[in-house]
Amino acid sequence: MVLSGPDIVKCIEEGRLGFNPPVPPTAVTQAAVDLKLGYQFCRFKDAPVGTVHELLNDALRWEAIEREALAVHPGDFLLAQTLEWVSLGPDLVGFLQGRSSWARCGLMVSLGADKIDAGFQGNIVLEIVNLGPATVLLRPGFDHAVQLMIARLSSALSSDQCYGARESDICQRQSVPLPILRHQGENNGPYKA
Repeated sequence: MVLSGPDIVKCIEEGRLGFNPPVPPTAVTQAAVDLKLGYQFCRFKDAPVGTVHELLNDALRWEAIEREALAVHPGDFLLAQTLEWVSLGPDLVGFLQGRSSWARCGLMVSLGADKIDAGFQGNIVLEIVNLGPATVLLRPGFDHAVQLMIARLSSALSSDQCYGARESDICQRQSVPLPILRHQGENNGPYKA
């Protein structure tokens, strides 16, 4: 069951759902939480060729960018992240929704990576592509990039079932928008294991 705004607020108050920095009350809508765009981005340096494993595990193929604003030209693809560090309890799962205002300008967000598992902690990585004809200026810390819908699981997961319990859960406590960088010591989120 998707939680309503009042139930989302209750989960935040109970500590089962967390955001750092805290989201203001106006960010909680009828059935979601508006999350802002963070300041860190990654994009391919050139037009590399490789398997998914090769592309994600070779930091030399990626350019890290930290900006106050970033122009996304037609055809551009980049990884970004939410400003907020998100923490989901063992009984909650999240679903990302792109913003319709962004889509109307040609920007697609969260291309297939829209489920956030129970137990997740970290900045949520966003895949952004500009399919429109206009160059769009992104404003980190200001633009609401996505909405996070929250649903309650039929039963809470144990700690060994939650996201982050397995070595393959590479996005747990991720603080940069590329998984390879987590393995290089970039695991500095505000929460401890």
